[in-house]
Amino acid sequence: MKVVRLFIFLLLPFTCFSQNNRDTLDLLSLSLEELINVKVSVASNVVEDLRKQPVSVTTITHEQLELSGARTLLDAIMIFVPGVFVVEDQDDTIIGFRGLAADNNSKVLLLVNGINLNTEFFWGPPGAILNSTNYDYIERVEVVRGPGSVTLGQGALLGVINIVTKNADDVIEPNKLKSNIWGTAGLDGLFGANGHFAIKGDGGFSAFMTGGVNHYNGQSLRHEGWANDRANEGYLGGSVADIGTRLKRSENENFLAGITYNDFKVSVMYFNQNRDLYNFYRDRNRMRQTQWTTSLEYNKSINEKLSISASANYSNDDFGLSSVDGYIMGGTKESRSGAKFVLKSTAIKNHNIAVGGEYRNFDVGHENRRGHNFINNLISDDVMDPNYFEESNENKQWVFEQHTDVFSFFLEDYFQVRENLALFAALRFDNHTFWEPNISPRVGSFFQASEKLSFKLTYQEGFRGAVGVFYSGGFKQDGFLEAANFDQVAGAAIPVFDANNVQTGIEQNLPNTKPEKISSTELTINYDFSDHLNFSAVTFYNRVKNVLDVGVIVRDPVVWPLPNIGSDIPGDWNGYWFFKNTEGSIDEIGFEGSLIYKSNRLYTTLSHSMVQVVSADEQQKGSMYLNEQNNFTAYPQNVTRLNTLVSLGSNFSLGANYLYYYGWFSPSNQAVAGNHLMSASLKYHLLQSMDLSIHGLNLLGANNLYPMTNNVNDPSLSDGTPAVEKTSFWVKVNFNF
Repeated sequence: MKVVRLFIFLLLPFTCFSQNNRDTLDLLSLSLEELINVKVSVASNVVEDLRKQPVSVTTITHEQLELSGARTLLDAIMIFVPGVFVVEDQDDTIIGFRGLAADNNSKVLLLVNGINLNTEFFWGPPGAILNSTNYDYIERVEVVRGPGSVTLGQGALLGVINIVTKNADDVIEPNKLKSNIWGTAGLDGLFGANGHFAIKGDGGFSAFMTGGVNHYNGQSLRHEGWANDRANEGYLGGSVADIGTRLKRSENENFLAGITYNDFKVSVMYFNQNRDLYNFYRDRNRMRQTQWTTSLEYNKSINEKLSISASANYSNDDFGLSSVDGYIMGGTKESRSGAKFVLKSTAIKNHNIAVGGEYRNFDVGHENRRGHNFINNLISDDVMDPNYFEESNENKQWVFEQHTDVFSFFLEDYFQVRENLALFAALRFDNHTFWEPNISPRVGSFFQASEKLSFKLTYQEGFRGAVGVFYSGGFKQDGFLEAANFDQVAGAAIPVFDANNVQTGIEQNLPNTKPEKISSTELTINYDFSDHLNFSAVTFYNRVKNVLDVGVIVRDPVVWPLPNIGSDIPGDWNGYWFFKNTEGSIDEIGFEGSLIYKSNRLYTTLSHSMVQVVSADEQQKGSMYLNEQNNFTAYPQNVTRLNTLVSLGSNFSLGANYLYYYGWFSPSNQAVAGNHLMSASLKYHLLQSMDLSIHGLNLLGANNLYPMTNNVNDPSLSDGTPAVEKTSFWVKVNFNF
């Protein structure tokens, strides 16, 4: 007790600098109307009100994140957003939107403060952000459910995630200075230290900095499902569960800083993560990603009816691969730069118009900070060779150098026909170095039928071209076939055999690969039963075509050792893999309904999402998104969520979140039972300058195998992986200065 009293006494000098309003009470002080009409920044260039957005957007506030009980940011997004579900893959975590989960995340776009942070060469959104255990720097997350290409271009095919970070305006008033520090500790080696600093003057100047270090040692993999059945091809042998990787183990560092002066803002972002690829069955089972971005923004209101915004940014992604016991297995680097301008005008009566342009540049295939640009799957004697790195850079090159430019132009209009009716339309033109120009349209209407009832109808399209390595080439000795060699396949005279090993012909040249496209029609209904109760429902019909998939050419090396195809060589597994379009299309329908109740002490949302395959051409069965029986691969068709935030008096607040996915179909069409997942957080305002919180996940002890997808044509298809963490707890202490 003496130690506790001394601890409290040491904290007392800091109490006079704290703010009286705490985060949770701030959120609950808003009315229901204010909550469902918050301003969002990513889905439209002209509309900010959430309800009037031309697309479906879910926002997650800092307070909800703080009390989510989620391990990672990606887990938190899945907890709160209907129509989003995270699926496991052999070496990644995949963000699925509305039934569609690809084999990497390149079809989803991640922005931070509106800045595109996707890598182009392969993966897409940075795992160093999405899989991080630290998200205290976030003010809110905006999630676009469905295509966002009309405003954001390629990569925004299935959905968009925009992270809005904290800034000085969010935490202090003019002529103030404020600091926060907090520490986190919990089971399985979880610990972290983070801090914020903000200062704001009254002459247009403000500055904000945040940084942190978080470590989580993860949990051991259970000997079940994929982890038990999939043999380890690496030098350690055994199964995946025997390798030594741990579930969600990661080390995270982040630093963000922004300085605003009048109409200008300069910002820097740095994210670094080293995490286990716990489902992988080869020796390159740890990945490091270091990403830093710097940007300059200018926002100016020329007059009451005309404003302009312009921005420029530069990003660098540095990747490293290693084994769980420290052997270096590869790495590469990509750099990106871009500029964007938007001119907004209300000069034409009843029209809110935006016109703008964007330029993006991608440079891939460079050596990382350690001088590596190679990928090695298996440890062999050559890792001890003093020439290992130099020879690997030449013989096992991960990505070949390539420069790509994308020029874009966009136009958007929101036309208020009359007080209760608005029409909106948008068009975006994208011109890419390696594929034909693409046009993405959007049209729709918003109708306020009464004070309580509104309707919104939208049609739009999204697209995604093949990832950068498709054009540059790479994965040397892993058998990757780049686009430039598609017309060299027939010349290699690779025989095709029937089931009786009788030759029936030769492999033919491959057709050009087109961007994948999705056309989406949405009807949204909002009804306010009262000042405290709201219902919203979204029904959608999507058609997906030109599905970007993976194809292979493989032969028994004893029967037919494969020759080179153009400049590419076969993989050490005597095969080639390549990106292709799967012919035909997929039609799907879905529903996302939410019932929101809000009082001065309670904010709760009950939601359900459902998605169903209407029809699919025969070629789509067993491809990227569907198994052979026309079921979504690894994506649950029905998911129910209950999210609650409650104030328990003046000093306590509670967040409780429940998610139940009813079941799912494996790649081999096995019906697998779902899980009841529950997390909760309790926050106690201990002192005027101190908050204490305790967090728990998987409070119901769910342990069914988790949904997992696999690469196409992988013979070891999975009926699930033991990726649900056992019940775990951690505590967090926050000090305000």
